[in-house]
Amino acid sequence: MNKIIKENGIQFGIIIGIISILLPAATYISDKPLYKNVYIGLLSYSIYWVIRIYQAKKTKTELQSQTVTLKEIFTTLLISTTIGIIISTLFNYLFYNFFAIDLMHETNEFMNLKQLEIQKVFNKGGFDKRKIMELNNFSLEILLKNGVVSILISSIFNLILAAIFKSKTSNQL
Repeated sequence: MNKIIKENGIQFGIIIGIISILLPAATYISDKPLYKNVYIGLLSYSIYWVIRIYQAKKTKTELQSQTVTLKEIFTTLLISTTIGIIISTLFNYLFYNFFAIDLMHETNEFMNLKQLEIQKVFNKGGFDKRKIMELNNFSLEILLKNGVVSILISSIFNLILAAIFKSKTSNQL
């Protein structure tokens, strides 16, 4: 594997991981339910994608002496996504289960109520309200499962981003 691809993947993965830690930490420090604010959520995703675009552009620039393939851009994005999600998952598990237990209960209830709203819209009553409300979204099992799903969904967007930033060959022009 190319050194630039690996270094950019690790560097940006750590950056993404640190940024993913900021929202729960800021919520805890400010004692305000920032996770309930739609605009903060949108801002978080926007920052995430600005970083991803910058990473793809930087990787392409640093590999300028070569033809940059879809695989190379996708690989660096996948590495950073995976590292960022692992950091975020580990932090969330430790933070909510051992440090901010009251915030975990509050956030978990909010998440479960949102899940109920979604179920009401799409399932038209064929769901177990009690089961949803008892769900612990910060258990290790659920956090790991959500991490894997996040990696898979991010991979689709990474593939699109990689297709945008790969070098055009003479056949494509």
